[in-house]
Amino acid sequence: MAARLRATSLLLAALLAASAAGALGRALLQGSTKVGLWADEPEPMKSFDKAVEARVDELASLSATVVPLPNLDDRITALENGTVDWVVAAFSVTPDRAKLVDFVLPYYFSAGAALFAPQGNAAGITSWEGVRGKKLASLTEAVDLVNKGEAVAAVYDSTTVSPGGGLTQVAGIPLLLPTPMGIAVKKGNTQLADKISAALTNMATGGASSDLAMYEQKYFVSQGAQPNPDLAALLADPASKTTMLGKAIA
Repeated sequence: MAARLRATSLLLAALLAASAAGALGRALLQGSTKVGLWADEPEPMKSFDKAVEARVDELASLSATVVPLPNLDDRITALENGTVDWVVAAFSVTPDRAKLVDFVLPYYFSAGAALFAPQGNAAGITSWEGVRGKKLASLTEAVDLVNKGEAVAAVYDSTTVSPGGGLTQVAGIPLLLPTPMGIAVKKGNTQLADKISAALTNMATGGASSDLAMYEQKYFVSQGAQPNPDLAALLADPASKTTMLGKAIA
């Protein structure tokens, strides 16, 4: 009797496992996924990321349900515990993060430190070398300090169109410490990563008429931001998916 009960239990467990596997297989076949977006992501990066997510979802047939992520720290945790399957949330690629999640190539944007000044004119400064010996401002009081003449320019994240007070990004100065942004999936989820990669490559194809170029124009350039140099490099050669990989996680 005990042996029969044990055999029955094992059979039941196998049937349940098979049922769960079948459900998972059907979900993957149908492409249903959960995508994490940063709930409080600042504009215009928030709208840009939402547009990227929606287009990837469409091209890869992922039938994604959006899961708002309250904090930046939730991005990795949500992938690790299965709360989401992929994340599009200003996710900068770093060596430490690449040990925990898989970033999908190609990377679709980048961010770094940029100079902001009234009407984009920082007293004739045309390079980072030009700020040597001059006072720069950052954080909460930066705008006031610049407008009072107590600093020549302010330093902000390049995804900021304007920190206010008439300050705009100074053109022609490369981003300082640029870091690529990528879509992330759970470590080892190559099936999903391949689908997203194909969609991103499609979105980068077509030069100025490509999806990514049009999103940048709509959400950044039209609002006064400078064109993103790493995105420009990607649009020039969409098939070169490893261009920024070494810079990011080597």
